[in-house]
Amino acid sequence: MSQINFKKLVSRKNESAMLRDLADRCGSGYAIWDATNTVVAGEDEGFCEKTPVEIDGEVVGWASDGQGGTVLASLLRYFVIREVEKVSLVMETLQKYKEITILYDLAGKIAASLNIKEVAKLVIDEALKVINADNVSLMIIDQESGRLEILGATGKEYHPKTAIRIGTGIAGHVATTGKAEIIDSVEADPRFVEGSNIISSLICAPLKIKERIVGVINFSCEERYNFTAEDLRMAETLAFQAALSIDNARFVDRLRESEKESRLLYEQYHSLYENAVEGIFQMIPDGRFISVNPSVARMFGYDSPDEVILTLTDIATQLFVDAEDHARYRSILLDKSQVIGFETQMHRRGGHQIWVSISARIVNDEQGIPIFIEGALLDITERKEKEEAKREREAADIKSRFIRETFGRYLSDEIVDTILEDPAGLTLGGEKRTVTIMMTDLRGFTSIGERLPAEDVVGMINIYLEVMTRIIFKYQGTIDEFIGDAILVIFGAPALRDDDALRGVACALDMQLAMQEVNERNRAAGYPEVFMGIGINTGSAVVGNIGSRKRVKYGVVGSNVNLTSRIESYTVGGQILISESTARACGEHLRIDGKLEVMPKGVKTPITIYEVGGIGCTFNLFLPEQRSEDMPELLWPLEIRFAPLVDKDAGIETHNGLVKKLSERVAEVHAEISMEKLTNLRISLLDHLGATIATDIYAKVIDHVAGRPSAFRIHFTSIAPETVALMKQMANMAQIGENSSVVTDPENLF
Repeated sequence: MSQINFKKLVSRKNESAMLRDLADRCGSGYAIWDATNTVVAGEDEGFCEKTPVEIDGEVVGWASDGQGGTVLASLLRYFVIREVEKVSLVMETLQKYKEITILYDLAGKIAASLNIKEVAKLVIDEALKVINADNVSLMIIDQESGRLEILGATGKEYHPKTAIRIGTGIAGHVATTGKAEIIDSVEADPRFVEGSNIISSLICAPLKIKERIVGVINFSCEERYNFTAEDLRMAETLAFQAALSIDNARFVDRLRESEKESRLLYEQYHSLYENAVEGIFQMIPDGRFISVNPSVARMFGYDSPDEVILTLTDIATQLFVDAEDHARYRSILLDKSQVIGFETQMHRRGGHQIWVSISARIVNDEQGIPIFIEGALLDITERKEKEEAKREREAADIKSRFIRETFGRYLSDEIVDTILEDPAGLTLGGEKRTVTIMMTDLRGFTSIGERLPAEDVVGMINIYLEVMTRIIFKYQGTIDEFIGDAILVIFGAPALRDDDALRGVACALDMQLAMQEVNERNRAAGYPEVFMGIGINTGSAVVGNIGSRKRVKYGVVGSNVNLTSRIESYTVGGQILISESTARACGEHLRIDGKLEVMPKGVKTPITIYEVGGIGCTFNLFLPEQRSEDMPELLWPLEIRFAPLVDKDAGIETHNGLVKKLSERVAEVHAEISMEKLTNLRISLLDHLGATIATDIYAKVIDHVAGRPSAFRIHFTSIAPETVALMKQMANMAQIGENSSVVTDPENLF
């Protein structure tokens, strides 16, 4: 209550009269003392009892009236409270006046400058006049980084480049909450981020416009200082004015920048209009230009925009090559009020035609009535020519890809390339040259095909041909054709090489080795295993394009092709047989596992053919060495009925025989008639009662039993899976018979 003069208060006329009147009513005297026990009213008559005049816990004086002074003290408290309210009102009014004066002065100064940094300096200068602080800084939130950055500062607390993240430190926290704070002891505040300068006390107020915070203002002292509520209000007042001024300055900056951008855009537009590659135009709805840029004139071969406007008065007839194109263009424009990227051909001065892309829109007045059409024209002639050239290339590529995909499955890349690159590549005719010919065939595949559904047959063939084709192309062989399960391959055409025979034999060995892969895939698909025979012959043949003008194939013809087929017919599964000419062409690089003399159909004198087991040289491919199979003798001979095959057809005449020895792929047969070596047989198995238990077993006679003309060994070329199981059972029983005295009834075998 230091702002209240207690003595002056009780001495004032009205208050003094009220005190005397109260004392008179009580019929006694009175005395009033101030807080220092000095009598300030009435007379000290030695009153024994005093009552304190207490306001908010503070004693401002004493009163006594002979009766203790309680009533008198209550009246004095009323006087003091009323006086405090008056003083507070006056002080608040003065403070408001002071704030208004500061704001008015600050606003006047700021009005003279709208530079944002100058505004910050003015705010800081005024702040130092009304708030006692060593350092003042004004920070604003950068709109790109979102950090608080120093806009202006005085003192040594802040470095000009200091930046604070929102939510970090006291200033960052105030920028988040939007509430001003007094921090009497900065070091004790957990939000304080210690720096190189000493700060003890701080006021931080947000620069806030409504609920939008644009920054903060900081007042700090190096030594401990008790900032007042009045200081806080003044800081908030300055912060508010600073926020408004900075926002206005930013707005003015944006206006200036916008004006600058508008001026720049106009200059750029004018420059673009005059120098644009696109032709920019305006025309009235009847089809006459009212404005064009120089590019339009250049595009259509005129000297100036004015000449275009004067000359081209009807674009429908003077520019559009196709009247239907103009009708479509106009229809789209009227329907959608715009057209984008409409491509058409137009006339150019001098009789030339160009391709043009049109983009245009209808511009209406306030009543929605069309007043003109504006748009752009782009010369796309070069692009159209490139597109046409590209289409021609793509068409050629499609044709080339079709030929390659269609014929590449059957012909080597060399033949396909010849067809594609040389227009004469499909010319009918051929030449005679020495080639190596290979023929492959799956043993007994015809009977397998009769037992299986058609889709399974195709599936097996596809697996086989896929693997074999890959290997043939690996060795640069040319597939002449697929003949069912057989493949006819040429080495030496169309490209003749010195090692054609070697590559042919190496290819055959690789193909036989790959049969393991074929059968693994067959087993996985639920198909039976198959075995392949290969025949190879080297000799003169005619190679080239054979056929008619509507149907042409690259192939090989001649007697050596037929001989190759005959050599292949002598093979059993897993075997490669080559002619003597092929053996000579390969030299000492081959591993020959055997040879035999044969008299093929169409040949006048016997020839020698060789069984190949491997090749060295750079190929280094070898089949497992053939070991004579151990054929145990059966406990009871197995009855068979067989018929020789002539050109894969069985004759009507059949013969009976007994299988006395048997392994998985070879059997020894004793018959009533002798069979020539390499004869193909179709066999049926009979039980001990003469009933047929298995049919369509195919085999080839491979040699004769010494001293027994009607006893011969056969190699099975095609056997049904269930027959294989039966044969294994028979072989197992034969083994048991050799090592046991137990006798088994033959009926139990069937």
